[in-house]
Amino acid sequence: MAQGWFLPGRVFSIAIMVTLSSSAFVGLTMLTGNASGLINQSGGSVNGNQEIFVDPVRPLLYYVDPIGSTLTFLNTTTNESEIIWIGAAPMSIDISHDGLLLYISVSGSNKIVVVDINDRAVVREISLDFSPLSVRVGDSERLYVSCAFDDSLIRLINSTTGEVLNSLDLPYMRVLEASPDGRSLIIVSLGISPIKVHRYTVNNDVFHLSANDDHDLGSNFRQMAVDWENDRIYLASGVPYGLEVLSIPTLDRVGFLEMEPHPVAVALASDSSVVCGIRRSLALSECDIYIFNTTTEERVAAAPLPTQVELFALSNDLQCVYLGPELRRMNFGPVAVPDLPAPGAVLGYCPSYVSHNVEQGIITYALDRMSITIDGSTVEALRVSDYRYVAALSAPLSTGSHNVTVVIESLFSTSWCNWSFVIDPDHEEAIRPTISPYSPIDGSDMAVGALKISARVGLPQDPSLFNDSYSVNIEVDGIRLQTELDLDVWGGNVFSATATDLATGAHVATARIDWSLGNESCSWSFTIRIYPSITAVSPGDDALWLTEVSRISITVDFGEPAAAIESTELSVDGETVQQGSFQYDDTYEVALLRPLGVGVHTVSVAMHADIGITLTKTWSFEVSCVASMKTYTHPNGYNISAPTTWDVNMDEKVEGELLDFVMRGPMYDSFLSNIIVATETNSRVEEDNDYLRAEYDQGLLDLDDAGIEVTVVDGPRFFELSAHPAMEFTVEWDYYDIKQRAVLVADESRDRLISIMCSSSKGSHDQLQVVFDTVIDSLVIESYEGGDPAFPLGEYDFFQLVTIAVIGAIVAVVVVVLIISSRRARQSPFDTVHPSRDEEGMSFCIYCGAQLTGGSSVCPNCGRGVEPSDDKKEGMPPV
Repeated sequence: MAQGWFLPGRVFSIAIMVTLSSSAFVGLTMLTGNASGLINQSGGSVNGNQEIFVDPVRPLLYYVDPIGSTLTFLNTTTNESEIIWIGAAPMSIDISHDGLLLYISVSGSNKIVVVDINDRAVVREISLDFSPLSVRVGDSERLYVSCAFDDSLIRLINSTTGEVLNSLDLPYMRVLEASPDGRSLIIVSLGISPIKVHRYTVNNDVFHLSANDDHDLGSNFRQMAVDWENDRIYLASGVPYGLEVLSIPTLDRVGFLEMEPHPVAVALASDSSVVCGIRRSLALSECDIYIFNTTTEERVAAAPLPTQVELFALSNDLQCVYLGPELRRMNFGPVAVPDLPAPGAVLGYCPSYVSHNVEQGIITYALDRMSITIDGSTVEALRVSDYRYVAALSAPLSTGSHNVTVVIESLFSTSWCNWSFVIDPDHEEAIRPTISPYSPIDGSDMAVGALKISARVGLPQDPSLFNDSYSVNIEVDGIRLQTELDLDVWGGNVFSATATDLATGAHVATARIDWSLGNESCSWSFTIRIYPSITAVSPGDDALWLTEVSRISITVDFGEPAAAIESTELSVDGETVQQGSFQYDDTYEVALLRPLGVGVHTVSVAMHADIGITLTKTWSFEVSCVASMKTYTHPNGYNISAPTTWDVNMDEKVEGELLDFVMRGPMYDSFLSNIIVATETNSRVEEDNDYLRAEYDQGLLDLDDAGIEVTVVDGPRFFELSAHPAMEFTVEWDYYDIKQRAVLVADESRDRLISIMCSSSKGSHDQLQVVFDTVIDSLVIESYEGGDPAFPLGEYDFFQLVTIAVIGAIVAVVVVVLIISSRRARQSPFDTVHPSRDEEGMSFCIYCGAQLTGGSSVCPNCGRGVEPSDDKKEGMPPV
């Protein structure tokens, strides 16, 4: 219990008594009904001191967040909190005369919310036609409410119906404080300088002006505290640098309590013996608390605060304050707090010391005296840190209950605490030394070699001061090892022994601690093994492959004892291509969803073993089809090269048109990649970029007129190839997974264009460009002096050539792909079958690619009509 702050003629002191039988710290914090809080400095509140309120009876603190929408109930004994929703921008709290209800002004929702304290629930709402700021309880179901924004009225309303009974019009927003009987009202203006204070009495719902201040009370009002019993008002404002003291009856200035710049908060003790003020610098680098004796107006203490304050509440017993916005509790002076043995603890060992902590408060005092008694006998305390004191026991304690009392005295305060504990080694929940496995981890696998076996010992008190004799031993498979404290282990009381020559397989370790009143033991198992590993992969790291890769092989050494691979995950180029695998002997093969074509590929594999580890490996290899090229000479007067791994046909007819070359490459995404080369006679040919551009533009228009929808995604780009002007561009088909890159070469000496086009799926286009670049770079056009050509030339124009390249050739190629896909259902997926170049008259189903017999109206393979449906555009390849 608090003995109070002594008035003049006595020593100013605090006496604090805390009784503990458990680890909880007991202390009640209460304010008077009209005690003060602090304006929210974050800018969310303009309401001075009324968003925080401490219950005058219960150990509860109530807090509303003006920039939020909640009400917090904080238990000042347990520090537990509970939050309920009440509405946007709550500004002010007051309590009913019977102490059962809270009245909260909710500015953002234009209402007064009524909360049942015991039920922690909103019981009703009083709707308003204005935004409320300050609310205070009046007499006989009356509430005083000031307005935040809409007008300057102070209203007297019925607390049940919300009916406005009367109003008072005063300029500016106002903070209100009501007397305990609700019949007197203090009104302070906000946002004006100097500060203006009014006092009204209210009889029969009528406001009567009783007093006005006629003084310069400073500016930038922040907070007030009203002492109704002693007729005093304390004002905190930015200027002047202190607390103004006013008489309630006359509002005359009757005192001034000096502080440093700039005051922001004030709170009055419930017994009116002291008043506290808080100031902080504009730079927010300093924040201090000042304590004044209200009778002598003497400043009895001042101290810096460890936090920038936005809320402030003073406890009834004057032992602590609450600082916000986190509502942090701080004691005024030093307080003794139990440490070890913990209050209420049951021990299975004999403690060698008792200890307690000293928590300094806001005001730092040197300790004048400290005494510790155990079962009534005084023991000497040794300071082991800035806040911890230890009293060693000269003799072992007997089993049973023991009591500890600590008293500390300082210049201004005295604090004492007492607690008890029990020594009972047979109690089921007694605290005792413990021992547990440290290494290896229970159930783990360890590599072959010398192994450290360790156990962690848990002592209830500091190991350096624990003098209840104990010993530790460790065994492996029943054989005792030499055990000692492991000084290499950081921060732990660990005992270790070294085991050598352990065979592969399972082993059991046992550790035991013995002390004067009992013992504890533990056991765990581990396995000594040679770990599995990945020994080889195919294709190997940095390998060069000249064919597509359809399978990845991984060879594993299973270790000893042999582990098993439970699952395998493989990704290629960051994409998971297959989960699962098949095994033969020590090799696992993963079949890819599609073959890997030209380019560098990165593979990652994760193989999960049944012993809880994962074998991983990441490597790269290159697939190349240009490692070997073959040069072909065409009668049309040029040389060109093609990959030796591709199928190359010269002078092949496709859809009735004769093409110089058809080069068929790898299949990607069910599409057979290909490069075609064709020449066309055109007497208008000019070796000029403008001519090539005109042919390009007209060709795109012709494609559009024919209903063939493509998008140019690159080019046109002009360059020189084999001493002739050339142009290249790239298109994507709008409705199909096809991408094509074309090169046109103008040869004016022979009145011809040479066209080279690479067609592929969109997904494989980029990786095929190294092949296409090699083919383009290999083109050598023979010089020509004039006269009749010694070789035949086609007689179609550029548009016909483009449509053959884009339509005719691709239709045939896609048909070939579909025939191959169909045949793969019956053959090996790696067989490739191409139609004979002599099969010029055959036709194919545009849906599945099967060959059609003459006059067929229905496909014999898929059963669909051979005429294209609406969703198949004429001339487009089936996909």
